[in-house]
This record gives sequence, C-alpha cells and structure tokens, in this order.
Amino acid sequence: MLGARRLLGALRLCSSVSCPRPRASAKLRVRDALGVQDASGECVTVQGWVRSVRSQKEVLFLHINDGSSLESLQVVADASFDS
Repeated sequence: MLGARRLLGALRLCSSVSCPRPRASAKLRVRDALGVQDASGECVTVQGWVRSVRSQKEVLFLHINDGSSLESLQVVADASFDS
C-alpha cells in the first residue's frame, strides 16, 4: 500500500498528464465510462474519488468512483507516477 506522501505525489502527476490527441471531451460519470465496450487509446475525463491504489513493479492501479455506480473504474498508470 502506498503511503500518503507517495499517493499525493502520484495524484499530482495524474492531473498533469496530457492526452495524446488533444480534443474537447466532456466529463463522463464512472457509470457511463464502465458501459463503454472498448475505449483503448481514447482520452476521457472522469472526476471522482480515488478509493484505492495498488502499486506493482511496472504499473499502478487506481480505483476511481464518483458515486454513480457501485463499481469503481480501474485506471492503469505507469509506475513512474509513484516516484
């Protein structure tokens, strides 16, 4: 489990990451994002709470929820966010 300082550092970096294809995108609810079949490579914006963070060797798993669904949205981030 990440300590509070490491988690805050990872979250600051998440908010500063830019989309590879900049375009205007509306914020999605977690419920709507979970309903998308295949969004690989798409840039979307969700807003919510980070419920949990799991740190692995090469990736971080962040579980995001906004209250619109009982399920959380899993975000896979590069482990460099952890440093």
